[in-house]
Amino acid sequence: MPVTVREIQPSEIETVIEVLTRAFATDACYNYWGNVKPSSAITDLSNLTPASKRTYKGLRAYHNTIVRSSVAVGALILVAVDDDTKEIKGAAIWNGPGVGTTDFPVGVLLKNGVFKTLNTWGVGALKKIFVEFTPAAEKVHKRVFKEKGLDPENSWHLVAVGVDPSAQGQGIGPRLTIPDVVMAKGKPLHLESTSKRSRDLYIRLGYELHEELVFGKGKINANGIAAKGPEATGYSHWVLTKWDVPKNQ
Repeated sequence: MPVTVREIQPSEIETVIEVLTRAFATDACYNYWGNVKPSSAITDLSNLTPASKRTYKGLRAYHNTIVRSSVAVGALILVAVDDDTKEIKGAAIWNGPGVGTTDFPVGVLLKNGVFKTLNTWGVGALKKIFVEFTPAAEKVHKRVFKEKGLDPENSWHLVAVGVDPSAQGQGIGPRLTIPDVVMAKGKPLHLESTSKRSRDLYIRLGYELHEELVFGKGKINANGIAAKGPEATGYSHWVLTKWDVPKNQ
């Protein structure tokens, strides 16, 4: 699909929120953070049940907070626009050097609707995000940057990248994952992947895989949905960095 990648316009914020929500509707990470159960899991975006509508509502509230917080801190938000229909088919949020590896100050999150997310996900989501996930991912990033004698703050972090399900598998993801505007900055790029498919894509694009982190073991299955017994394996998060970025461009 021929697309043009450019920066977001203020009038497109709601559309980007919707695209990212649809893109991550079945993602294991967000299923876990959102405390999704088998009865409330999203299986068909075109036919949501009352329970899965609540799941979608919580996921949309989360992306509303993330997108608006990104705007507030000056993050680079890119959109992939279909050249024919002019519809936004994908989006990526990049935090540049100096923003910090935790991405957003608490005050910014509070001003941009985080309580609406917690109303659906529950306060347990705070523990999953800020006690379990964030410190573990940051620890890996800081370690690998230290090994190379580099400052992890002097890099670009891919906060989120998503392609609408209707346009997935058509080459849009790579355009947003190694965008020219970010590559031209000459800084390392780092990210976390929540699926084997995206992990393998990033590796093909030149990202180095550092570590696999597992969350929710004994509580959820590999899809991030509540489970018990042998199925409660937890879900995987992979940490990657792209080092071979052209310098002084």
